Order: sequence, then C-alpha cells, then structure tokens
Amino acid sequence: MWAERFTRELREGMPADDRDVDGPRAIGPDGAPVRAGVLKAGIDYWRITPAERTTLEAVAEAHRATGAPVMVHTERCSAVDEVLDLLDAEGVAAQRVAIAHADRTPDPGLHAAIAERGAYLGYDGAGRFKDWPDSALIDSCAAVVAAGRGDRILLGADVARASRYAAYGGIPGLAYLGERFVPRMAERIGADALNAVLVDNPAAWLSWR
Repeated sequence: MWAERFTRELREGMPADDRDVDGPRAIGPDGAPVRAGVLKAGIDYWRITPAERTTLEAVAEAHRATGAPVMVHTERCSAVDEVLDLLDAEGVAAQRVAIAHADRTPDPGLHAAIAERGAYLGYDGAGRFKDWPDSALIDSCAAVVAAGRGDRILLGADVARASRYAAYGGIPGLAYLGERFVPRMAERIGADALNAVLVDNPAAWLSWR
C-alpha cells in the first residue's frame, strides 16, 4: 500500500488535500500535476523500529519502480551503516541515498566513511549555534573534501519552524545559508569544491535513474 502511494505521488502527483490522500492530485500554476521528486523516510536514534523498517522497505520498492533518489532522516547521523545495509538489500544503492542531518554529529572520520560507501552527506544544520558553531560544520566539510569525497556533500537549510522564517518575522531565515554560511565555506574549500557542493552533487543525486 505505502509503496504504491509513494510511487503514485512521484509519477502522478501529490494529493490536493492531505486529508484525502487518494483523491485528486494537486495542480501547479502551469496546469501540470505537482509531483514529488524525492523519497524520504526516517529512523530513530540508534535504532530502526518495525514501523520505520516497513517504511524503508516501501521507499525501496518505490525507488525500484521509479529510480527516484532517497533521503533518510537520521538522529545525529546514527545507525547510518544499518540503514544503508537495509536499503542495499532492498535494491537501493548507497549512491542514490542522502543522509539527512549528517552534520548533527560533526565527525569528519564518520562522514568520510559514509561518503566512501557512496552515500551523500546532508549538511543542513548551519546556524544552530546552541549545538555547535558553524566552524565545526565547515571543518567537517573541509576534511571530507580533503579526503577526496567532496563529491558526496549536499548543502541545505533544515528550517522547519515559523520562528526561523523571515517571512513570519523570524530569524535567521533561509537567506542565512547563502549569504552568511556559503561565503565562509567557499573561503575554506575553494571555488571548485564549492561548485561541486552547490551544483554538481545535487544535480547528480536528484536525477532519476
């Protein structure tokens, strides 16, 4: 059931109303259906519950049917090998998987090992100073680049609350990533590596295969 629903949202479009997931599809301004582009699942801290395993298996089935990329939410980058092993057994190559919130544990050695398996590292925690400074994330990124795996870094902004959106009167806003974090990153890793992170890597991962 879940795999069929995921596949439909990828191929036909997202539901127009979340209260009627099997109802009419959402239509964009151009008249085309609003389709999902990525399959996403999540796991708990250092465990994969039965429900999470079922979801991952459904995501894998939808991936096999469509070739859409897969993202997995992790709690502080824990249990990544276990997730990649499970997905690999279900026919999802590590090269098609992005590990969300990898930088919540700013461990360059761990990140390099994940990248060596072929998975992408989701660096999406810029501006979370209560956990660690941006310099810790930049250090980890630079170390992964120095290890020759800059081709496995993805950059994003995990802004999920109205209090952090400028449009709702919050700060720092989505512009923080591009205007304040990226220039510091560029200074550290150089223009070529930054172009890979911002252009080449997302283009490769987001493609359907």
